[in-house]
Amino acid sequence: MRRVLVTVLLILLLAGSVSAAKVSYYPSKKDFQSFLESNETYRVIPGRDPWSRGWAVYIDTKLSLIKNHGTDTLVLVGNVYTNEIMAKLWNQTGLDPSFSLSPSVIVLNHTIMITGSEKNLYLTYEAFASISYWTSKRIALFLVILGLYVILMFFALRRDGSYAGSIFLLGMALIGEWALLRYHPPLLFERTIYLSLARMNSASCTAATAYILRILPPIDELLWAVKWMLISLLLGISMYVAPKHERSLGVVAFLLALSSPTFREWLLFSDCILGIISLGVVFALASNSSINRLIGRGLVVILMAIFTVAGALINPYLAILPVIFALLSPKKIGEGLGYLVLSMLGLGFIYYTIGTFACFHMYLNPPNVGIFESLLRETLIQIGAIIYSGLLMMKSRKVRKRGPTAFIGAVAILFLVLSPFKSDLFPYSVFSLSVLTPRVLRTIPQT
Repeated sequence: MRRVLVTVLLILLLAGSVSAAKVSYYPSKKDFQSFLESNETYRVIPGRDPWSRGWAVYIDTKLSLIKNHGTDTLVLVGNVYTNEIMAKLWNQTGLDPSFSLSPSVIVLNHTIMITGSEKNLYLTYEAFASISYWTSKRIALFLVILGLYVILMFFALRRDGSYAGSIFLLGMALIGEWALLRYHPPLLFERTIYLSLARMNSASCTAATAYILRILPPIDELLWAVKWMLISLLLGISMYVAPKHERSLGVVAFLLALSSPTFREWLLFSDCILGIISLGVVFALASNSSINRLIGRGLVVILMAIFTVAGALINPYLAILPVIFALLSPKKIGEGLGYLVLSMLGLGFIYYTIGTFACFHMYLNPPNVGIFESLLRETLIQIGAIIYSGLLMMKSRKVRKRGPTAFIGAVAILFLVLSPFKSDLFPYSVFSLSVLTPRVLRTIPQT
């Protein structure tokens, strides 16, 4: 039955299309290619605005893969209205100044101009697409890390004697196929790299990816690979949110979430995957007695608090998790209170040291009917299964008011209600409903 469910859910996944960027080259693309193939050194000079300063970091990183820094060629980024050096040299192009607001690559004597406005400058990534980050050593390292993760998860899941390990491999195969079909499109640059680099350079607000780009180089191929590693990690976490001896149901939950097109887009092109991973880890720690016996309940509470604080940096509404857990923790009130106190201390420390992410405001917006309709449409299976299970449990008077399932259920209901008022909660609602569904189906009274 489980294999049938997995097969059906596989069919629900649709591969996205790849958009093509349009960049103008002057005098020709061949001239720019000659610069890339030459031995000339370069120096990148951005404009004054955060968008060109951020994008200059990307260009500098890509060029550094094949060239050395120096003074042979100036690479100017921005437009004549933000880059003073570009404005002084623009007359040599013979083009109207307004042309610098469109995505283009202009080659002059010992000068390269990468132009565009804040809305389209990122499209010039096309000019650097031929520069590859991957070498044989980097590919081998990536495959080794991925292989170790898959092997460890496979044998860990096989310990209970079920088919969970094999089902996990099936889920990883699906992710691999999805990754091959969904090559990184312009949205990766627009919503992730370009926006985060601009925010890192004092644009409107700061996001988690902006801080990540202070550690990882802002290379599209590397970040795309990291995204898929995080998605693979989310699959493994979903396995441990499922009940013990029924870990294969975690793949069902994962595929239920992926059946939502909006959820897939959020995973690929936003910071929310980091928040969802934090939420998933909290769910897994809260619902696994085997982990409690392995590392001790005290350490589990500390880890739950750490991941709650980390998740709240992405989405402040995750700060409500300790409150719900404290109210619904089964018997040991001290654990719930400990989790609550540690989380509040951590959140307070973060707030008074680095502040909060200004991209996410806590206040609720007016209700958006369109978001609510999309959420209902894309989680119809989950909501239907949960309502059906709930009715049967009420009929048999076996409703569990405390424990892991009640905790996950309360979080799912809260996010479902708040999503129309806060669209950023949409993917969290989808994930919570998806991991809740197999758990409630398993608790249906057998007749």
